[in-house]
Amino acid sequence: MIKSPDVDFNVLGQKVSVSFIPKDDFDFELSFYELIELIAQHNKTIDIRLVYSQLNQILDQEINQKLFGKNIFAITTFCRLINISEQTYYKRPSEGVL
Repeated sequence: MIKSPDVDFNVLGQKVSVSFIPKDDFDFELSFYELIELIAQHNKTIDIRLVYSQLNQILDQEINQKLFGKNIFAITTFCRLINISEQTYYKRPSEGVL
């Protein structure tokens, strides 16, 4: 289901194909940085604190080592990736940090 702003936010039904990718063939790093690029582009309109919280839950120690050479996904790293300051991160209101 897709919400379309062109149709007064009505929900439009769309069929999409979904394919399974074996874990060994999945390029997590590429997907992660594509996601970060989208977050950076839209960081003024999304809840970046909630996004960080969710990413931090997903990224385990092994993935953090592969991506950043560290055991944790620090807020400083997140801010650097999406081109904002930590001050901006903390000033930004959040509607749903878990």
